[in-house]
Amino acid sequence: CVGMTGIPRPLLVWRRQNNLNPIEQSAKVRSHNGILNIMMATKEDEGSYECIGSNTAGVDIKTAQLIYAETPIVSTNHSHVLMSPGDDIDLICTVTGEMFPDVQWYKDDELVTRYRTNINGYLEIRNALIEEDSGNYTCFVQNTVGSSSVSIRVDVGVKPTINISNEQIQVEIDEQVQLICEVYGSPKPQIVWYYNHTEHLYDNDNKTEILLRNIQQYHTGIYTCFASNLFGNASANFNLSVTMIPRFTFESDRYLNGVILKPLLLSCDHIGLPKPAVTWFKDDQILVFEQDRISMDSTSSLNINSLKPTDRGSYICQISNQFGQAKQQYQVDVYEPPSLLNNSQEIELDVNASMSIILSCPVTGYPQPTIEWFRQNNSMNYNQDTNMYLHSNGSLEIRKVEITHQDQYHCIATNPAGTTTQYIQLNVNIPPWIIGGEEETMVQALLNKSITLVCPTTGTPKPTIQWFKNDEQLETFDDNNHYILTNIKQTDEGIYRCTATNKAGRTQRLFNISVYMSPYFEHQTENISRLQIKSVILNHTLILLCPAIGLPKPKLLWFYNGNEIQLKKKHILIKQNGKKLIINKIKSEDEGRYICQATNTIGTIDIIYDVNVMMPPRFTKENNGMFANKQSYKNGEYLRLPCSVEGKPVPIRRWFFNGKSIAQLPRIRFVYDGLYIEIEYLTLNDAGRYTCLAENSAGHAENHIDIDVSIPPVFNDSLSQVKIQALINSTVSLVCSAYGFPKPTYNWSLETNLLLNTTEDEELILENVQINDTGIYECIAMNRAGEIRKRFIVETYELPSINLNNETNRIIIRRNESLNLECPASGYPIPVTRWYKNEIELYEFNKEVYIVSVDRQDAGLYSCIVSNSFGIDRRYFNIIISGPPEILRSHINTNPSVVRDSSITLSCPYTTERSSMITITNTTWIPPVFQPEHELIRDSLKLNENQLIIPNVQIEDGQIWKCIVANEYGFDSLEFQLEVLVPPTILNGDTEELFQVESNNTVQLICQTYAHPLASIEWRKNGNPIDINQYLSIKNDSSEILQIAVKDEHDGGTFTCIASNSIGKSEKNFLVDVFLPPTFDYVSTNRHKIQLNRTYTLPCLVKGIPRPIIKWLKNE
Repeated sequence: CVGMTGIPRPLLVWRRQNNLNPIEQSAKVRSHNGILNIMMATKEDEGSYECIGSNTAGVDIKTAQLIYAETPIVSTNHSHVLMSPGDDIDLICTVTGEMFPDVQWYKDDELVTRYRTNINGYLEIRNALIEEDSGNYTCFVQNTVGSSSVSIRVDVGVKPTINISNEQIQVEIDEQVQLICEVYGSPKPQIVWYYNHTEHLYDNDNKTEILLRNIQQYHTGIYTCFASNLFGNASANFNLSVTMIPRFTFESDRYLNGVILKPLLLSCDHIGLPKPAVTWFKDDQILVFEQDRISMDSTSSLNINSLKPTDRGSYICQISNQFGQAKQQYQVDVYEPPSLLNNSQEIELDVNASMSIILSCPVTGYPQPTIEWFRQNNSMNYNQDTNMYLHSNGSLEIRKVEITHQDQYHCIATNPAGTTTQYIQLNVNIPPWIIGGEEETMVQALLNKSITLVCPTTGTPKPTIQWFKNDEQLETFDDNNHYILTNIKQTDEGIYRCTATNKAGRTQRLFNISVYMSPYFEHQTENISRLQIKSVILNHTLILLCPAIGLPKPKLLWFYNGNEIQLKKKHILIKQNGKKLIINKIKSEDEGRYICQATNTIGTIDIIYDVNVMMPPRFTKENNGMFANKQSYKNGEYLRLPCSVEGKPVPIRRWFFNGKSIAQLPRIRFVYDGLYIEIEYLTLNDAGRYTCLAENSAGHAENHIDIDVSIPPVFNDSLSQVKIQALINSTVSLVCSAYGFPKPTYNWSLETNLLLNTTEDEELILENVQINDTGIYECIAMNRAGEIRKRFIVETYELPSINLNNETNRIIIRRNESLNLECPASGYPIPVTRWYKNEIELYEFNKEVYIVSVDRQDAGLYSCIVSNSFGIDRRYFNIIISGPPEILRSHINTNPSVVRDSSITLSCPYTTERSSMITITNTTWIPPVFQPEHELIRDSLKLNENQLIIPNVQIEDGQIWKCIVANEYGFDSLEFQLEVLVPPTILNGDTEELFQVESNNTVQLICQTYAHPLASIEWRKNGNPIDINQYLSIKNDSSEILQIAVKDEHDGGTFTCIASNSIGKSEKNFLVDVFLPPTFDYVSTNRHKIQLNRTYTLPCLVKGIPRPIIKWLKNE
């Protein structure tokens, strides 16, 4: 804006058009001397700018237009296009940054003239040819700022096709086979061969045939010829199976011996293709298996658990398939180990000296056991001892037993199945003899002294000594030859006998004992001690006993306080020669110490009685007159009751209230151990009979006091004033319930006017209440303890009511119409009106609801509530807004999943108040609007209101399904993306594959799976998980190859591939059979010297898998 002039010099300012504010200076925008500089201009800076020049003479404006230009950007939807010969297509070229682009098309750097470019810049290719129209096409656009281009590859051709002569091929093992694949397509297809869908057979492709030599089991599988070019691919499968005659893979002894009750294994390891059938025979009959005893394992070997004698015989394992059969024969014998018939391994025998005895060894077994006898683990040479004889059944006889024959013997029975031993302890017995036992021995003993009776014995075994007194057995000591009598008593007199007994006989010796004793007290009636305490009640009879005896009979004397009793007092008597002292009606002065003394020529004893005279309790005169037996108190007063009593021993006091002990009541305080009881604050519960019980060992006494307590009236509800609101024409009850003792009476009054006088009625009833019943009612409750008052303020009222019927009003209204709801009501006091929608209060409305233009959110359950302080009334209005339906998307899973071959239900819940139609479609079908012939996707689909039931879902159903709901006001739609889940399957999973591999080679086990979602793969060997670190594993999405390095036969076995996903699992077995080349199993000697005319054997022990075939050669 440098050309603007004026006097004085004008001030130049820049601004955006239609903007009154000038442009501010910044790092991006600068203005100087009329020049506007915009740094790093963008699209936002495009537009009209005004330069304003002004001075005191006037204003002038100059306008500038800024246009923002940028390099065009070219893009396309598809960078590579495939076409079939004769097809038509438009190559799309989209340009941004230029409104009217000039588009040019090039093919392989040459301008395209064969086809035209339309007004949108698209190149129209018609009736395409393979050679002429295949190539690289370029869309080129240029403007004043720059240029841009994009390339599209176009290929015209035909997808491959394959022709094969035979899909099922069967080959004998060790033979060869050629697989031929004839492929057609343009451009020329690339050919790849696969084994079992995963393994490449050759590194170089494009081989139309393959040759397989030396066919083995691992060649079994599916060989796929896969041809592909730009237009697609094709494949053909050859199912190759390998056959082999059954044979055994082991060497075994034909003669097997087992032990009864032990297990026995008869091997039948074998191979064959297809897998041979296995049959076991016993004695030319098909073997019948027994559960848990006779069974066949996974290798077809026969397991016999717990052998029986009936298992002896000839066994044959026969294997066969359609190409042949083989047999393996065993001869089985069952041994039975020796067993004792008496089931006892150790016995003990007794024999008297000079008698004979037979030591038997009864055993069974198969074969018949041999028997050998031992004495103290030393073999016996009974052939050189004429006193011993060995019977044919193995029993050993000793013809004349001597004491030297006592020892431990044992026999050992042996056969090939084992041994058993029976031990025999032989005991030789000699009858007992007592020294000096021929005559009876007389013994004299003093009382309280000790004597020893001796009974020396001999005999074998050592005799058992027993002692008897008068034919009753006595307790014996550690040394049974002696019997010791200590502290002898008169009862110890009698005939004592010792007996000696062993297995050979019995003998005895007699002792006659007499006893002399000093006086003592007999314990026939009670347990008498020297000092006894006797307590007797005053005026009762006391009897003291002195039961003394002795040899000779003792003399009895009685003493009182140290002086001999002379029987001067008539109430004291001595009976039964001094054994009983009787005191009749005992007095206090008879109390003291009594002694009975018994004396004879041997000694003296006495018994002492300390006599105590007791008095029963009695109340003293202090209780009489101090308190009456009946007393009255007021509630809250202090109470004190006495219990003064005397007696010997000192009586114990106990207090009772109404017959129950009051020792545990915390409100009652005991003073001086029950001499008094106190209650600080009496209550009604304290009224009743109080009893003081005094007890000692001589008797008891009681004193009763009856206490009466009165309580002034008290209202039950503790209220002195009650306000009551009464509905007009109703009945009202005024309750004035009070308690007190004695029971209160009542006076009723209204506004000082007496209504009822001195009545027992606690309730005043007002029937058919009217306005004039309003007022203040008073109730007075009275008894001798006092009176209380209560006021009732009675008010009348009328419940609110709405002048409409009680039914819910259903109102259907279209959108944008006006809505007016009224709620006329009556009541006293005048009720207040409140409005609710779906139980939420609408504060903006009062008497009525008025909505100018309703919408869907205005639909719902409206209600008006009228209320005053005495009640409420309510009415409902169900407002339904008509309009197009809406699908409830928040409740729908739009990405459901379902297992293949099962059914699924797609639900399409919606909201609307008018009839609607539902149509569910997939992406391949767009039905006309609401045409009945297009409502079903396929014949098996079922429609149930707003649900679509798809039975027997297949992979093809995994598409987008569409739900459309509509009514007369419009429609709504929703799409479902259905996912179909497939449980795992393994290619040829029902066939066990056999791989025969030589040692020091590798084998690959291929586990090809199909599942959705993808399956995880686990490998097991012989049923146990493998250590994956010991194998090479090659994985991709749908398969896994387990490579096994085979060193020896231990690397073989049954390998199991387990494929699993969240839906299920599948398994396939691979049998790896390891071949070992023949090797000699001994050190060979090349040179042999043989004597003429002698027989000589040349050994040739060979091992290998399968069993080697041996040929003998002489001189080559």
